[in-house]
Amino acid sequence: MYDQGLLKEGHQNWKIVPDHFFKRYGGLEFILSYNDYVKFFKNLPNVYKDILLSFSELKTLYKHDNMCEIILFNNKDILIGAKPFFNKEWFSRRIISIIDLLGTEGRFLSFNYFQS
Repeated sequence: MYDQGLLKEGHQNWKIVPDHFFKRYGGLEFILSYNDYVKFFKNLPNVYKDILLSFSELKTLYKHDNMCEIILFNNKDILIGAKPFFNKEWFSRRIISIIDLLGTEGRFLSFNYFQS
């Protein structure tokens, strides 16, 4: 079977538009892994909002018990100035979930640690 799904890598013409919209939030694969709240996504066409809302409804059936796996970005429960946030620098450095903020002993790393 010839599979060109939206999550598959590649540069098919039909993927240019959705890739453009999802890229500003870390990409579709990343978006689908966090506690999303679609109303915070600005300039996202309704068709993509509907896709994310449908996925979010399905995702509620499979909840995480491990708090360390909670995604930091675009999370309705982690807000800065009453809005979810996305930090491109942290994302590029693979700081994505709460566990990435913890040291080996399970305590939060210092602010100075992240400045280096």
